[in-house]
Amino acid sequence: MTPKKAAKGKQTRRQKPKAGKAKPSTNGNNGRDKSGKFTVGNKGGPGNPHARHVAQIRSLFTRKATEQPEVFERLFDKLVEMALAGDLAAIKELLDRVLGKATQPIDADIKINWGDRTTEEVMEAAAQALRDAGWTVEPPK
Repeated sequence: MTPKKAAKGKQTRRQKPKAGKAKPSTNGNNGRDKSGKFTVGNKGGPGNPHARHVAQIRSLFTRKATEQPEVFERLFDKLVEMALAGDLAAIKELLDRVLGKATQPIDADIKINWGDRTTEEVMEAAAQALRDAGWTVEPPK
């Protein structure tokens, strides 16, 4: 199908080029073979464009933590205070930072054999152990 000649003052619609008829890339083979796979020795792409910016921010935080450790100690103290007040997000953040993130999610549907004790009894014993250690443990709201 070819576009009809337009009358004076009217525009014609352009047809999209058919697949395989597009002009070849002006960038050569872009480090790829005929099938599109990367060739041996290809250096790859430019990488993450934000990595340099993130590295600068990390560098700034590291330098400030070294120059002014009291600021970061105050932030840590505040996080602990919030966690002890029952802020679940602060508890999670604190445990993730101190103990490290869990390597795999816990399946909540698993059955645990507590012997002759119920899960509630075991949880209460754990809460009591935390209280004995000086922690404030409040039931969830």
